[in-house]
Amino acid sequence: GGADGIGWECAKAYVAEGARVAILDHHAERLAEIAALLGPDHLTVDTDVADEAQVASALATVLGRFGHLDALHLNAGIASPAKPLHLTTDAEFDRLLRVNLVSILYGVRHAFAPNAPMSPYPRSSQKITTTFGNAPATPVRTPNSTTPTSHPVTMARIRLNLLCIHTALLCTRFSRNRL
Repeated sequence: GGADGIGWECAKAYVAEGARVAILDHHAERLAEIAALLGPDHLTVDTDVADEAQVASALATVLGRFGHLDALHLNAGIASPAKPLHLTTDAEFDRLLRVNLVSILYGVRHAFAPNAPMSPYPRSSQKITTTFGNAPATPVRTPNSTTPTSHPVTMARIRLNLLCIHTALLCTRFSRNRL
């Protein structure tokens, strides 16, 4: 979800701070516009984050281009179906969960797999940021853990930032049409 809304704004902020960014999204036309705006130091990859094979392929492309990741910003999200839950089909609900939640698992799984190259910078500088729309403000914990990170992330000493944002309060393409 880096081609629009929160993801695009964050990507621009990272670029303004000197970062090279890879933007994954499933809007090919918008990705082409972004590639032209950002220039050759950055990368765009047409990816459906609800599909684990596409996420794995996209992250392999990113790692192949940049060699390692210093940060992973996962914020893909959809606001549809925007209808009462009892009228929502299983397929619609599954898509909502796969984009808004399961895609985070796929991103972390393939960005920080045991064979993935790690940043040459100190581990404390590596960050995973996720943005959940309408999610409970609860840290991610594993049994018997004392820090709000999952076990594999803790073992790699990578900081996990979990941002819980009520998306209706943000002015995005989705909320503008609904407010």
